[in-house]
Amino acid sequence: REKIEATIAKEIKAGRMFGPFSHEQLMERYSFFRTNPLGAAVNGDGTVQPINDLSFPRNDPRIPSVNSFVEKLDYLTTWDNFKTTSRFLRRQTQPLLLAIFDWEKAYRQIPTAKSQWRYLMVKDFNGGILIDTRIAFGGVAGCGLFGRPADAWKDLMKSKFDLVEVFCWVDDNLFVKTLNSK
Repeated sequence: REKIEATIAKEIKAGRMFGPFSHEQLMERYSFFRTNPLGAAVNGDGTVQPINDLSFPRNDPRIPSVNSFVEKLDYLTTWDNFKTTSRFLRRQTQPLLLAIFDWEKAYRQIPTAKSQWRYLMVKDFNGGILIDTRIAFGGVAGCGLFGRPADAWKDLMKSKFDLVEVFCWVDDNLFVKTLNSK
């Protein structure tokens, strides 16, 4: 709990979340809003990332989830996968240099439209309501929305540096160059 509260405090300080607000305060601004369950994921470095569970409730026809309103096909990605990357590496006949780049807080960098905020709220541990203004990890649209700047990043890196290839998976990039690359 303490780690989640600390992360939420950082998100509020950074301006990526607003609140906490009372139900009454939000009703003054929004005629309709909803809160989603607050979950958590542990990152590789031990930090805890709060998760706005946009897939809840699951399989309840009376209460559709936020994700159920999003068309997945509108948010396709061009990400590579293990099979693609390993096939490329197996075909290489010369030594290669590899570098990994990880976008810090990748999803937290992409803002959402204010019109979407009424669907992106979570309750804190004290009953206050927080407005999450960034794309949510686990949101159907999140992958595709982050994928657009990630694709642009990949194209930029390939055009500006002497790279053989760049592979992307979510917020990780694998840069490949030869020993003779500049």
